[in-house]
Amino acid sequence: LTPTQTACQFIDAYDKAAALDRIKTLIARQPINIYRLMDCLEKNPAHQAFADTIGHLKFVQREALESAALRGRRSEVMRGRRALGSFAV
Repeated sequence: LTPTQTACQFIDAYDKAAALDRIKTLIARQPINIYRLMDCLEKNPAHQAFADTIGHLKFVQREALESAALRGRRSEVMRGRRALGSFAV
């Protein structure tokens, strides 16, 4: 599963507080596509209750991306792509 799909599974499997904690932990390790996560939310009450946390998740992800851990990881990925040259995906 992608990190975004994992976040969707957390929303389905856990209550709002537990899902939010797990998604925040996931974001700290690897960013998710928050807009795609919003697309996964259905019109059922559990998903609609979670929808108000999207703004908070955007803030959490912005903070995570500015952290040294993910900033360094991104540069490693980019160096790997440069090393692969035209074969990079």
